[in-house]
Amino acid sequence: MMVISKQSGFTLLEILIAVMITAIMAAMAYTGLNSILDSSHHTQTRDERFTRIQLSMNYLVRDLRHILARSSRDSFGEPHPSIETPIDGSYLISFSRTGWSNPADKDRSHLQRVAYALENGELVRYHWNHIDQGPGAEPYRMVLLDQVDTLNFEFLDEKLDALREWPPVDLVDQDRIDAPVPVGIRFSLTLPDWGPLTRTLALQQ
Repeated sequence: MMVISKQSGFTLLEILIAVMITAIMAAMAYTGLNSILDSSHHTQTRDERFTRIQLSMNYLVRDLRHILARSSRDSFGEPHPSIETPIDGSYLISFSRTGWSNPADKDRSHLQRVAYALENGELVRYHWNHIDQGPGAEPYRMVLLDQVDTLNFEFLDEKLDALREWPPVDLVDQDRIDAPVPVGIRFSLTLPDWGPLTRTLALQQ
């Protein structure tokens, strides 16, 4: 008598169920991985944004704290007070500063003329290598931060009154050129994602 052995195996239904389970697990794994990657990208973007904001605030604080009571001349030979704001709708503020480090021992002064502007939502810093600029002198331009709504300044005079412009509007001609620096300055950098960031600094006379 011939004995026929039965071979065990998977039925078509079992194979389909296994494929479905594998597909579901793969989809869940992909969703979880995609969520992790999105969260990592968001965190990295937020950290980069925070770093740029810190850098911009540091530039502003460092520049403003080193303001110097020293008038300047532009490339046309026209005199300007040590601090000037606003300026022909181009710069929000322009000022002379000291304390410009020179680690490479370049042929330049430790004094510097600096200006800040908002251009298409970008905070831009300009500087000139010399306070008194020669003919055709062009500033160095550096974008510090994007997505900026406003940058406003207030100047504290000897009575600690807050003025929106400097030199004070009641000064004229040579008095404006020779105007001293204020006793303090307050700036407010407004960002759509962080709101206003405000600092008040005392200035050396």
